Amino acid sequence: MDKNFKQIACVLLCLWIFSFSSSILAQEQTSLIVNGIPWYDQNHQPVNAHGAGIIRDNGKYWLFGEYKSDTSNAFPGFGCYSSEDLVNWHFERVVLPVQKDGILGPNRVGERVKVMRCPKTGMYVMLMHADDLKYMDPHIGIATCKTINGDYQLRGTLQYKGQPIKRWDMGVFQDEDGKGYLLTHHGPIYRLSDDYLSVDTMIANVKGMGESPAMFKKNGMYYLLTSNLTSWERNDNYYFTATNIAGPWKKQGVFCPEGTLTWNSQSTFVLMLPDGTPMYMGDRWSYPHQASAATYVWMPLQVAGEKLSIPSYWQSWNVQMMKSEDILNQATYKKPFLLNSNQTGKSIRLDFVGTHVAVVGRTNAHSGYALVSVLNHKKDTVYSSLIDFYSKVPQEGVRVITPQLPYDHYTLEVKVTGERSNWSDKRKNLYGSDDYFINTNMVYVFGKKAGDFRIQAGEEINIQCDTSTVEPVVKSAIRMFAEDCKDVLESSVVVTPKTGDILLHIDSKLLKGKKEAFKIAVKDGKIIVTGSDNHGLAYGLLEISRLLGVSPWKWWADAMPKKKSSFTLMDGYADEQSPSVEYRGIFINDEDWGMMQWSSLNYEPWYKPGRIGPKTNSRIFELLLRLRANTFWPAMHECTVPFFLTNGNREVAAQYGIYIGSSHCEPMACNANGEWRSRGIGEYDYVHNDSNVYRFWENRVKDVAHQPILYTIGMRGVHDGAMNGAKTLDEQRQVLERVFKDQRQLLAQYVNSDVTKIPQVFIPYKEVLDVYHSGLKVPDDVCLMWCDDNYGYIRHMPTQEERSRKGGNGIYYHVSYWGRPHDYLWLGTFSSALMFQQMSSAYENGIRKMWILNVGDLKPAEYQTEMFLDMAWNLDHVRKQGVKGHLTDFLCREFGDKIGKELSPIMRESYRLAFIRKPEFMGNTREEEYHTNYYRIVRDMPWSLLEIMNRLAEYEAIENSVEEIFRKIPNDQKDTYFQLVKYPVQAAAEMNKKMLFAQQARHGLCSWEKSDAAFDSISALTRRYNTGFCNQGKWHRMMDFQPRRLPVFEPVERSSSKEALCKEPQYIACFSGADCKQGSFESCEGLGYEEKAIMTKKGKKVIYDFECDAMDSVVVEVRMIPTHPLSGTQLRFQVSLDKQTTHVIDYATQGRSEEWKENVLSNHAIRRMVLPIGKKKKHQLTFLPLDEGEILDQIYILKN
Repeated sequence: MDKNFKQIACVLLCLWIFSFSSSILAQEQTSLIVNGIPWYDQNHQPVNAHGAGIIRDNGKYWLFGEYKSDTSNAFPGFGCYSSEDLVNWHFERVVLPVQKDGILGPNRVGERVKVMRCPKTGMYVMLMHADDLKYMDPHIGIATCKTINGDYQLRGTLQYKGQPIKRWDMGVFQDEDGKGYLLTHHGPIYRLSDDYLSVDTMIANVKGMGESPAMFKKNGMYYLLTSNLTSWERNDNYYFTATNIAGPWKKQGVFCPEGTLTWNSQSTFVLMLPDGTPMYMGDRWSYPHQASAATYVWMPLQVAGEKLSIPSYWQSWNVQMMKSEDILNQATYKKPFLLNSNQTGKSIRLDFVGTHVAVVGRTNAHSGYALVSVLNHKKDTVYSSLIDFYSKVPQEGVRVITPQLPYDHYTLEVKVTGERSNWSDKRKNLYGSDDYFINTNMVYVFGKKAGDFRIQAGEEINIQCDTSTVEPVVKSAIRMFAEDCKDVLESSVVVTPKTGDILLHIDSKLLKGKKEAFKIAVKDGKIIVTGSDNHGLAYGLLEISRLLGVSPWKWWADAMPKKKSSFTLMDGYADEQSPSVEYRGIFINDEDWGMMQWSSLNYEPWYKPGRIGPKTNSRIFELLLRLRANTFWPAMHECTVPFFLTNGNREVAAQYGIYIGSSHCEPMACNANGEWRSRGIGEYDYVHNDSNVYRFWENRVKDVAHQPILYTIGMRGVHDGAMNGAKTLDEQRQVLERVFKDQRQLLAQYVNSDVTKIPQVFIPYKEVLDVYHSGLKVPDDVCLMWCDDNYGYIRHMPTQEERSRKGGNGIYYHVSYWGRPHDYLWLGTFSSALMFQQMSSAYENGIRKMWILNVGDLKPAEYQTEMFLDMAWNLDHVRKQGVKGHLTDFLCREFGDKIGKELSPIMRESYRLAFIRKPEFMGNTREEEYHTNYYRIVRDMPWSLLEIMNRLAEYEAIENSVEEIFRKIPNDQKDTYFQLVKYPVQAAAEMNKKMLFAQQARHGLCSWEKSDAAFDSISALTRRYNTGFCNQGKWHRMMDFQPRRLPVFEPVERSSSKEALCKEPQYIACFSGADCKQGSFESCEGLGYEEKAIMTKKGKKVIYDFECDAMDSVVVEVRMIPTHPLSGTQLRFQVSLDKQTTHVIDYATQGRSEEWKENVLSNHAIRRMVLPIGKKKKHQLTFLPLDEGEILDQIYILKN
């Protein structure tokens, strides 16, 4: 190779305590070749044979290669390994060590060693490239030995016409007639003498050939593989063909897909397998740590005439069966293992019980070396090696599989070393990594023993549980688990009070008095599930369903699990979980066009629309149980028969252990909107008709007194409006305090005489928050349930006094909403990054009693629902995953790792674009405004033509990507993919097309047909949603793309505009929050127009540098995420330009002001100011937050 190496000194820790005879790659089911990771010999040392060749002799494969060093490129010797299966390698010896002097003496290079057995003499002949360290003195060396693994004697150099062959990269080929050939870089092919000890002649000179040549012959055709010259860096290798070795040779092109860099390898040899299949052998170099970190890529070549290919990358494959086989399927279980850092010394650890682990991670051009270690229970290091995370193709996969150790308790550690693989060639071209990042995401644990829990498919599973002592929620969980076992393993479940495979019991002491907690342990071949109470026991059993691979959305998104041949949990496995929030649930709302229609006219048909019955609710409650939720607010619009008036609903709630609550306008479990008109007398007014309203509440409390109800107390209007009869804040406060007293008297009379033992909640929603702030006295044992502003921004965080209340604090949050300034009921595009930031802040501010999410019709808000409830269950775990990690895990669970990882950036981009403007807001219309006719007219978005075109291009890109992946989705997953990915992404894209093409058409810039076609696409997508692929119309009537029949959902009416489109702003500089050069802040992962918003800290500056030409002044535009104050009523900041400070700016909004409406539609609170600027070229802008909780998204500096 043409290389001039930087000599980098590095000491590699490689400590081995144990030596065992079995190889990591010899698993119990199959023997697999695993590409791109270190392989180990019988002593668990890395197989150190690079630039190698293989010879089959005496029933074995003999591998000869460069026995590299980790500290120098100088020749240390050529190694020999033997194997019977190409998988398990036995180190024989260094067969040719460094010589005292000569071509392989000290400070020389020895590479590309190949061995052939001469058929005439029976001698084993070794050829190699020898050189100096600067690659300026190349030779082809020759050595011989009478035995294949003996001591080879160096005999000098090969010569041609009396002169040394001055070539570096070389290979060999032995033809069917026994003739031997030397292949050299840039084309010359030499035929060797009959004894292989000299050169007869140069028979060909292949024009256009590169380096690292390898040749094989099949069906009379010769194939010559070669590499481009890019030093140690990988490139797209190519090949030639000829029907005669002397030529003519025809250049054919690449044999791996272009751009895959020969699956990140460089050719070294082709081995003909016994069945006639040629096996490509390539090196994945890693300078300077070649001995430990350089790896191999071996895969079968597909041959069809002159065509040669390796069409896809096999991470691991079965060499006997000649097919791809995922070694990770042999793992006992997997666990998240999240590290993404380039900080030297940063590490992550995982305790495991097993024999070895596979670390899965991401690699790219910015990755460096990680030190991967395994420690035993005494914390002694039993394995340690450098692993190179630098790789361009493929970027995702297994990075290392540790050697197989005795079954025991171990600790895995992966540490950032601050080193990287990089080098330069003699032309000073730089190659390799440009940073030190290590990115891991999952660990797979291998190994089992007699104490493991293991079930084969079809085997009966016995659950030990005394069902006479547990509540219905446990029985429901057992039934669901039995269905899961049938789906995954085709195994039946039998429940017995006697001994079983899975033991269920309740022990609150073991779980330290935690509510709804569980612990899973494997001991003596049994799974022991312990719950702190009945709910905890149910969650624990269904956690095993998750481990089986069952999605919570098994029914609600047709996400049927994959079949398995067996299921294992290792002896010693342990997991303990408990909720972060006590009451966790959802609110089905605005159900008029989705849930109600689907339920009453399709899933459980009724004689007229309106009933959401027990069959539907049992499915909802199953989902809640799988998502570890315990609370439900039923649908309550006037179109729907109230929950308690539908026979069977309350019974199924009890069956699944669900607490029934109610919204801000449904006190005392009464759906006033649906019940008062039929069951109430007079006006719903506690000032003028209190006795009838009291009796209305009393009847319901008596009816449900013995059920688990979360009672909402207080009063608003019949539906979503202010209370009747009280006009001023003082009047409303007085009425509410009397209402509290009377309602609690009812609870004490019918439910529990100690009213403080009854869970109650007061929800200061919309105008009621003003009443609360006027001095309303809420009983101390009542939970204060705060609300967002319906668009995701929490309006009030508890004060210290409120946090100390006995009743605690809750949150009512929206990812779907009907109301002004505009609905967003159609597509589940709500920003998971915003929800993560707001709910994390809520938890930190003491909101931990109850979390309820308004999910609209539930579909298509599946992902937001799961993320919200995951945070409510285990916020710390979601924080460790991060916003991107949680989404990726969700998608990988539903569609497999490969497709899930492809989808993750696509879905993040769809949420980012919708954060800028939700699809429902693209008509620039408003609802429920005073001037209805004006605000309901579709009009231009305030964007320039360039901004419009960019947005269309961004949506086009993800729409096409989603469609491309859809073609790869198996038929049995197409419905799941359509519901969770294809419909929400493509419908949003088409809605943007409909509106933005119409905007251009109004200005004569495109045809109206483009807008009409987008409308037709939305209609067609929706029809497909409702008819499905394999689910036989299961979701018919669930999806309606025109909820409330708003103008924005109609085909855009043709019109013309006399006003010009907005001009493109003249930007001097544009910054996202995280672009600052100095400052103190926290990144808000995934949040903002460019996903780079930052949480600033009160009184801590963030500074941005920019340059511009001389001018008098500039416009500074500060774009904040429109949150509400964490405390007080202000959100203030100052901006200074070159130390010239502005006055204090406050961007907090009040109530439902015009500014608040603009803010929530755009997710920005914008403040503009004109600042003088000096004549110098370089400038510094400083942002100083004056209140806590301010999130800075962008700063634009424009010409004035």
